[in-house]
Amino acid sequence: MKRFITILAVICIIAGCIIGKLSTVPQAQLGAIALEAFGFAALIIKTLKQAEKKTWKEYTSVILFAVAGILCAVAGFAEATMTSLITAVFAVAAMIIGLFIVKKQDA
Repeated sequence: MKRFITILAVICIIAGCIIGKLSTVPQAQLGAIALEAFGFAALIIKTLKQAEKKTWKEYTSVILFAVAGILCAVAGFAEATMTSLITAVFAVAAMIIGLFIVKKQDA
């Protein structure tokens, strides 16, 4: 139950990326961005709530989650395939680094 919010947030982010990339309806893309925003907001809130005192690790994780969220939105709106792939890869990398920083703090 401790990691439920993290797992739910990552599932929302992945689902939003898949819906945004595979849908052709513009309203579905807006729903995908909203789903991704919910997932990143859940990660940010969980990171800040679980920290007793806020150090540079928490703030770095929050900044990386925000950057990953912006990159996911750019990847969803990108017209070119290479732009979409590159921004998606950077978004996933930023999210994974942020999760590792938070996990190291828990240990």
